[in-house]
Amino acid sequence: MSHEAAPLPSAPSVPAGDLRPALPRHLSAVLTGLGLGLVLAGALLWGRPLNAQVFLVINAWGPAAPLLWSMLSLAGLGGAVWIHVGATSWGRPRRVAALLWVIVVGGALVHLLKHRLATPRPLGVLGADQVHVIGQALNTQSMPSGHSAMGLALAVLMLVDGGLGTPRARLQAALWGLLGLGIALSRPAVGAHWPSDVLFGGGLGVLAALIAGRAWGVNALARRIDSVAGRRVMAAVFVVSGLVFAFTRTENPSAHLLQVALGALGVYGARRWWHSAGVKAREQAATQAAAAGPDA
Repeated sequence: MSHEAAPLPSAPSVPAGDLRPALPRHLSAVLTGLGLGLVLAGALLWGRPLNAQVFLVINAWGPAAPLLWSMLSLAGLGGAVWIHVGATSWGRPRRVAALLWVIVVGGALVHLLKHRLATPRPLGVLGADQVHVIGQALNTQSMPSGHSAMGLALAVLMLVDGGLGTPRARLQAALWGLLGLGIALSRPAVGAHWPSDVLFGGGLGVLAALIAGRAWGVNALARRIDSVAGRRVMAAVFVVSGLVFAFTRTENPSAHLLQVALGALGVYGARRWWHSAGVKAREQAATQAAAAGPDA
């Protein structure tokens, strides 16, 4: 006797209007202020003696839990966030569209600033005798921190998408927030970034996530992802993403087991995206048959 997987409920169609945040307006204003405040704090701290002092305090946490900080640092890579959010969001095309916008547009902005500012990293300034490095030793293009941008963008995206209306939603928001904070703190802990880089990058991530829901092209992309063909394309994308990420060399070799696990998650997510495409195709066929009437 054959056993079929339980059908996966399909997400409702994406509305034609804007992607309305699931947050009250005052909380959106608070998050906007937070993002701007972090950017300003990073700019003011940049190059000051306090920047190095705070870095040395956080960097001293690294030797106590090197694997934890290495795993948190790995979790902040754009590819990692793409997999552990996108691959598990087969019923949330709006979330995936916003995430793509953040990764592409926000990532491009971060890398442009890195190249333009070309600031030395802690190892290049303080030297190996003062900096405890976990993973690859990095010396240049410090400002801003891309990992911190992705970590806080991730937390805000999940908050905007899930809201705070239920105890479960509030718990999930708190957990995503803790992950984002852990990713940001991991960068000084592994010796890769100054606190100013973390603040500035984190602020950019918060602002990018808030803008993503209303950015040009995000609604159209969400509707395409929500189609049967779009979901099948996402399945193919996550198969490739998972396999590539699992075998790509990163700056955190000690977290390779997590890297492989995320690669497997990508492949699993691809299967769920493909399954959801089949569910949606059957629903559309049933709707068309009902609309045609019994005499069709």
